[in-house]
Amino acid sequence: MRLTSHRCLFAALVAAALTAVISSAGATEASSETSAPLETAPLVKTYVYDFDRDLDADGQPDLWTRTIDDDHPGYVHSQIDFESSQAGKSALRFDAGGASAEFLSPPVAIDTSAAYDVSGFIKALDLPSKGLRATRAFIRVYLYDDRGRLVGSLKGFPDASGTTDWLQVRVLDVTRKYPQARRLRVAAILEGLSLTGCAWFDTIEVRRRPIAFLRTNRPGNAFVYSGNKEMTFNARGIPPGDYSLKVTITNILGDKVHSVSLKAQATPEGTVSVIYPLPDLPVGLYQLEVDLSNAQVAALKHVVRLGILPDPRETETAANFGVSLSRFPDEESRQLELAAATGARWIKLPLAEAGADTKTQRLQAITNLRRAGLTPVGILSSPGKADTWVEGFGDTVNTFAGRVQSWQLGGEGDTSLVGSAGGDTAFAALRRFVNEVSFAAQLGVSSSAGNMARLIEEACPDFVSMEAGEFKATGGFPPSGAPDTDGPQFWVCLSLSDWRYGNTATAAAHLAQEVAHLFELGANVVFFKDPWGDQGLLDAEGNVTAFGLAVSTLVHELANHQYVGSISLPNGTPNAIFTRDNNTKVLLWPADEPREERIFLGDALEMVDMYGHRSAARLDEGENVLFVEKAPIIVSRVNQAVVRTRQTFKVEPEMIDSIYEMQPVRVSFVNEFGSSIVGELTVRFPIGWDTTRKTFFIRLKPGETFHGQTEVLVPINVLSGPQEVYVSLDVGGAGTQKTTIVRRLQLGSRAFTMAIETRIDGPDLRVYQKVTNISARAVNIVAFLDAEGMERTEKPPVTLAAGSITTFSYKLADARSWQGRNLRATVRDRTTNRFLNQQFQIPRNTVPK
Repeated sequence: MRLTSHRCLFAALVAAALTAVISSAGATEASSETSAPLETAPLVKTYVYDFDRDLDADGQPDLWTRTIDDDHPGYVHSQIDFESSQAGKSALRFDAGGASAEFLSPPVAIDTSAAYDVSGFIKALDLPSKGLRATRAFIRVYLYDDRGRLVGSLKGFPDASGTTDWLQVRVLDVTRKYPQARRLRVAAILEGLSLTGCAWFDTIEVRRRPIAFLRTNRPGNAFVYSGNKEMTFNARGIPPGDYSLKVTITNILGDKVHSVSLKAQATPEGTVSVIYPLPDLPVGLYQLEVDLSNAQVAALKHVVRLGILPDPRETETAANFGVSLSRFPDEESRQLELAAATGARWIKLPLAEAGADTKTQRLQAITNLRRAGLTPVGILSSPGKADTWVEGFGDTVNTFAGRVQSWQLGGEGDTSLVGSAGGDTAFAALRRFVNEVSFAAQLGVSSSAGNMARLIEEACPDFVSMEAGEFKATGGFPPSGAPDTDGPQFWVCLSLSDWRYGNTATAAAHLAQEVAHLFELGANVVFFKDPWGDQGLLDAEGNVTAFGLAVSTLVHELANHQYVGSISLPNGTPNAIFTRDNNTKVLLWPADEPREERIFLGDALEMVDMYGHRSAARLDEGENVLFVEKAPIIVSRVNQAVVRTRQTFKVEPEMIDSIYEMQPVRVSFVNEFGSSIVGELTVRFPIGWDTTRKTFFIRLKPGETFHGQTEVLVPINVLSGPQEVYVSLDVGGAGTQKTTIVRRLQLGSRAFTMAIETRIDGPDLRVYQKVTNISARAVNIVAFLDAEGMERTEKPPVTLAAGSITTFSYKLADARSWQGRNLRATVRDRTTNRFLNQQFQIPRNTVPK
């Protein structure tokens, strides 16, 4: 790697001034001094790079070095950006330019008796996260020996891609793996070939501290099973004496849930060791913070994350969820343990390649999984020739007989078992294998939609495994989306990595939406495919992530519940209803912005957020108040009869004719309650619409249907398109139960349609109003164009024959002045008073400068 400084000559002249300014500020920004011996140096020392100054006025970070080589060309734009920062006045910005870019900090000398932590903040805007031009921004720490040779590097986590807010990146104890390191440099890196987007870096810190270790008695600090929980804190390299050790635990919302002060003593050799039993904590994600201090030494702070996951032995496993692994984990991996902790029932494992040396280990691992409530599914992948399936795979099935009763031919997305490549030979071998195995095991096939019908008809597997995108493209199978209960089940694999570059709330919202959609299409089981890695269930340090907790919460809450549809909410929040026996839950996830829903769903609703926090839903004047902000929520204790009754509501017709005369609108619903209901139903149309009746008295026995009708007069100036009609049902007296239904009816003409097009004609703007007669008779129409501050322009009447088209043209002077303005086009039948009113906006940046 060849390094070329972008510092101009002036940088050398101001270096001393920089150091002086930094030192006087108390937090060094660009110091490369050698650390003093530990006994005379401050206990904790921090080097801060906040990019808040540009003393040589070159627009580049002071004393940083830019990498220039074949992989990091100089044409990728970088600058100090004074309009965006995580803290302070500015940040370092990279603009994507089709290549990678890298800046390195000044070197920091390493004291071998101390530990070093690196942290920083990254933000991304419009960086593609997939494809050939996928680009990410991240921090990497380079470590060098005493001769300046690179001995290793460590990458911070997470990356930033797509569009994100400021993400905190950390690399802890960077010298632990490289004891020969004597200097370190922090690199701000934009890596990828994107031509669009940008990334910012800010508040990069190198923190030198005494060597200290904070760990728990669980790998990854994730407590899956109930039982003993304890932390161990060790430190060395501190002055001997008495210390205070403060232990603080906060939840993911920042609320303190536990705090205690302990006494500790450092030995004459400068070491301290404390073991402390942790309290029982509800399911959730927590931060464990330890501060060691005394009268002479400022606080030595150490922080780790704790994950408290549900105990799968205490809750029923979810038969409608599973985990699929592309490779069998090694003995030290916690993937199998954490798969059980998610609450899912099924776990797919590749077993075809198991040899004699791994057989015992895998048999034991599978036994442990079954004890934890997981049902293993053996994947028989890499099938080779069709005529070897029975012999080769038969041996594997026999090896694990008694422990594995479910098998899948072909790995996820593997279509080599069936289809045009194998032809009839493949299907014959598949039928033979099914016949030989099915008497003792459940057998499924990984397939593509192209051969699914023949596969089901000829091979008759117990289940068909499909990728989520493939399953959605087919709309499920059969095409109706409802699975055939007499045929195979549909097991659908969903990749969590599609959202790993987003923040936790965004990823959880995507997760909820995708899971609901897959069940809606007819999936019987949803599998999470290889859910580990960046912002999956585990982070780079092996800790449970906030998103991992969201996945676990979703699985546990929806365990063995069946998707039964959705309901229309007053503010349009997307949702899905799941039910089991008499237990109904509603999953809600955010749309484009936070929304409050006021809707009666039960007398004592309980809300669960994606981190397992439970709270009661407020009941206000007969309506539950639900607020869906950034992450999904699950509402439980829902009154099933209320939901079923809501789902029967109909408002007809779906399209209201835009004609200036009274028209009938009908409302109906079925009483799905187990008893008679008495109440009042109110129909509310948009402001300005006249109606002959707004309220109806309701008295219905169980199972009876209400039918009501009113007449409505649509104003002649109302805009065409979707119109919201509200229907409110008050049951049991005022303020007891209030059910509000929103139906979006279409307002349009049964006689003609209208389309608008705008063009630039020199300095003028042309508006074209295309009208099509869709009726069976001639219509006599007149057209208008108007806007605020503009005198209405009217066209002479035209008689338009059935099925014919005419276009009205308007010329508006000074096209530039119309950019971004709203105009209104109208067409009206002079005979019947039918009309269409359409508002449209003139696009910006359509007029040359």
